[in-house]
Amino acid sequence: MPKTILKRWAKAVASIYQASVFDEHAGVRLTCDSDSWKHFSGGTEEVMMEFEAPSRGDLRSRLRVLEKAAAQAIISAPVGFQASLLRGKRAPSGGTVVLRFAFGFSLSLGRSCRRRYTAYCIPSLHASCHVLGEDLLFSNPYEVAPLDEDSALKRGLPDLWHSIVLAEREYRESALAEGERSRAAERATSELRELDSLYRANHGRNAVLMGMSGSDQQGGDDAIASEYLGRLEDIVGQFKMSVLLEPLSLGIIRCNARVKRKGSTIEVKLPFRPDVLDFKSSR
Repeated sequence: MPKTILKRWAKAVASIYQASVFDEHAGVRLTCDSDSWKHFSGGTEEVMMEFEAPSRGDLRSRLRVLEKAAAQAIISAPVGFQASLLRGKRAPSGGTVVLRFAFGFSLSLGRSCRRRYTAYCIPSLHASCHVLGEDLLFSNPYEVAPLDEDSALKRGLPDLWHSIVLAEREYRESALAEGERSRAAERATSELRELDSLYRANHGRNAVLMGMSGSDQQGGDDAIASEYLGRLEDIVGQFKMSVLLEPLSLGIIRCNARVKRKGSTIEVKLPFRPDVLDFKSSR
């Protein structure tokens, strides 16, 4: 990386996290003890960013870190992991396999109105469910490992996605999201009324919608109508609201789950939840 670019980037980071920047022969050194810096860097130790990687291995490590960070930023990939709450000989392959997906929804316009959900799926039952909020998984003693390719994950993803779709419908119909949609609709209506008023006021042979004039401009009704339609499309697009999915983590959990069938519903008691969940088949 060119030295000037690295220095500029370091100064930009320092200005955000209230850090101090020192130019060194080999690179740039940053030091700070603010809370925001601790969250960013993982501690209070100084960070040395070298202009050149010391070895090929260090360079490959940097590229892997950079690639992962870029992928997470681009596709908002959730953190993947495997965890086992089992102990002893049963830990490697015993118990019940549960897929757990932590995620949230927010609105693209106005207040974010974030809500956190957790979806669960038991691939062997082809059943899933979702709940508002989080659970107590990380409060339990467990063994954790990186997520790798697993047949249970492939089998369970369609059922897990079914619960995510139901959760999105629930979020869209919530009073929280509905209230924000109503406010956006009121703002859009106000903008459209002002646009319509401006269109009527500027109607005429030599008028243009935004009140601009000039010898090179085309006047008349056709020109103003065309500009009106363009502004109308801009307003409609500006106030178009979408629901955004925010993935947090995807895990394969091995645990001792109690399963009880009741008609079309399957009652499941997970060791990291205080309640009994109603799993339903999506097939």
